Amino acid sequence: MTDTSSMATGRREAGWDGRLRLPRLDSRVPQDAEWFEVHERDRWQRLRFHDYQQIYARRGLYEHIFYELLECDSPRRIVRLLDAVRCDRGSGPCSALDLGAGNGIVGEELRGAGAWRVVGIDILAEARAAAERDRPWVYDDYIVDDLTQPTDNTRGRLDAAKPAVLTCVAALGFGDVPPLAFYNAANAIQIGGHLAFTIKEEFLDERYTHGFSELVRRMLNDKVVRLEAWVRYRHRLSVGGEPLFYTAIVATVIRFRGVDLSYASGAQVLKGVSLEVARGELLVLVGESGSGKTTTLKCINRLVAPTAGEVSVDGTDIASVDPVQLRRTIGMVFQRFALFPHMSVGDNVAVVPRLLGWPEPTVAARVDELLDLVGLAPDAYRARSPSALSGGQQQRVGVARALAAKPSILLMDEPFGALDPPTRDVLGRECRRLHDDLGLTTVLVTHDMVEALVLADRIAVMHAGEVLQVGPPSELLASPAHDRVAALLGWPRRQAEQLAALMDGAPAHLA
Repeated sequence: MTDTSSMATGRREAGWDGRLRLPRLDSRVPQDAEWFEVHERDRWQRLRFHDYQQIYARRGLYEHIFYELLECDSPRRIVRLLDAVRCDRGSGPCSALDLGAGNGIVGEELRGAGAWRVVGIDILAEARAAAERDRPWVYDDYIVDDLTQPTDNTRGRLDAAKPAVLTCVAALGFGDVPPLAFYNAANAIQIGGHLAFTIKEEFLDERYTHGFSELVRRMLNDKVVRLEAWVRYRHRLSVGGEPLFYTAIVATVIRFRGVDLSYASGAQVLKGVSLEVARGELLVLVGESGSGKTTTLKCINRLVAPTAGEVSVDGTDIASVDPVQLRRTIGMVFQRFALFPHMSVGDNVAVVPRLLGWPEPTVAARVDELLDLVGLAPDAYRARSPSALSGGQQQRVGVARALAAKPSILLMDEPFGALDPPTRDVLGRECRRLHDDLGLTTVLVTHDMVEALVLADRIAVMHAGEVLQVGPPSELLASPAHDRVAALLGWPRRQAEQLAALMDGAPAHLA
């Protein structure tokens, strides 16, 4: 028996007239089995933190436990982190989906941060009743359903809400959610929206293989998403009075969903392309000629407009953005250099900053900074004509020009295809360095499988306008999911084997 005389008693919360106490002697109680005692009608009653039906039935009890007794600050933490990310990206007010909404504590924070529409979803009808009783102004819609098996009605309501943000915040419990529920909720988010969630610190350990934590690690390791922002913080106190540490995570993606493209002739170039690019990722598109690689790339900056589906960047459907303004915020490097021959090197790099109205001293400083960054001494190359440069030098200028306006996204359409192998290798490694150093999100098209394997975080293999497989290079090499993927990856493997045989002294015709 735990000595109740050593329990801490909290002060009363408005709307609830009982008393609480927590055990302070034994901190070895598993977090998902923690309990407390509530004093009502002259007796103490023990409840687990997962006895939500009974907790919600007592107005004010949840808040008393959450804020006063356990000193929990997770709702404010995750919403502030999310708000900082969205402000940094220039994103405006949004529609939000609150998974595991409970009685509306997180929803209230989302409203305070400017969300113009908030939809809650929880498996318990008691949670919705509590939210409607305690915070009737928070939710525009509150869905009671099991998202591991959502009904058609739920799917329809989520589609109508068009949320751009998903929040999933651990509360009194141990911070694990059904992975399928989170997956289905994430798929309801508008293309390119933000995922904001909290997870218990120890669940990020690779030795822990349970549920939501496994899904989160797979998303990160497979680069389905990349961390936009994260913070380690004290989630709350345990019943033993010890701090429980969690990590709050916000991730952002570029996403294609069901993108089709057909020409007037009836030829279909893209067929239901669905693809995600995590912020900070280098994704390489590969495939045979005519597979749709370059067309897919050009959909991102609206050089090509799909006939069906959506492409979104940072939560915004790019069909709603002026294409000229969009292209000035996304860098593009072309295969054939595409420098203006009548302009000097410096003026080529300065084109977009001048179009954006930057002051001339700022433009000049940016030109020199970028030439230096791509390995061209400014004093030696600034005034040169493009015709006086080698192919490799011209492409370095092309990269500098693409980066001039400080874009966060860089598109590269076979940028090294016209270069000799040594120059191609050097520039490939330089672009990977720039990608990492500048924190870019890069999509690169290439025919060279070795180049793709060496440079990519993930590779998307395309054929006849469809994506056959997407994954890290090691995964595609080890487990090709399609015969065409295996064939495409076969020749660099054969070349490597032939080179190894030659180095071991085998005759060239036998290698």
